[in-house]
Amino acid sequence: MDSISNKLQSRLRRQAQQLQGILAALKSTLPEDCQSHLEVGGIRDNQLVILTDSAVWQTRLRMYSQSMLESVHQHTELRLSRLIIKVIPPRRSAPVEHHPRRLLSQKSADIIEKTAQSINDADLRKALEKLAKHTK
Repeated sequence: MDSISNKLQSRLRRQAQQLQGILAALKSTLPEDCQSHLEVGGIRDNQLVILTDSAVWQTRLRMYSQSMLESVHQHTELRLSRLIIKVIPPRRSAPVEHHPRRLLSQKSADIIEKTAQSINDADLRKALEKLAKHTK
């Protein structure tokens, strides 16, 4: 079982290195402003899949598709038939919900304060006293 795992890791490592080489070859043919807007998605059916972050960059990269393909042929042993450029928008983190600060009524604060005075545990007493200060 271990040898299958090692073979798989070795294969994945080679593929990753190959894709890194392809990416370097692609970036060498592109203007500097385009270079940060592409990633290599993989090779499928003898076609190189390029990923970009917007339709604007997809259009711009298409203008360079022939020179990018020639660069891949020049720098690697691959003889790809064409490039496919897909748009994958950047992931956005989930918006942080801001809850309004909740305040205690004076009556609730008094009850919590009295409860805190009867607690023997110092940490719990301190936490309740702090909570009691959140009044309207």
